[in-house]
Amino acid sequence: MIDEWTLERTKGVTGVQKGILKRAVETTREGGTVVYSTCTFAPEENEAVLDFVLGKRPCRLVPFDIPLAHSPGITEWQGESFDPTVRQAKRIYPHQNDTGGFFCARLEVTG
Repeated sequence: MIDEWTLERTKGVTGVQKGILKRAVETTREGGTVVYSTCTFAPEENEAVLDFVLGKRPCRLVPFDIPLAHSPGITEWQGESFDPTVRQAKRIYPHQNDTGGFFCARLEVTG
């Protein structure tokens, strides 16, 4: 599987993820919550997707707690800057909890 993963495939998956998250926000009532989670560390599939949706739909990232060691979302990757609120997302790395890694964020629909 790793041999099959390419930058082009990541770009394709990212497009799908942007569409899914955008549609989730569109179909959630004002004041509702959307949780975005992936099982990857790739900023293209995590913070970049959040940044895209934050710029396209009425929503905001909100703080949340989890009972695991974690790191904040990143605001820059390979020369690209993301909305500073993506730091409210959580990056859970395998070395922090002896688990698989994943990413999660909580959005509130504002309009």
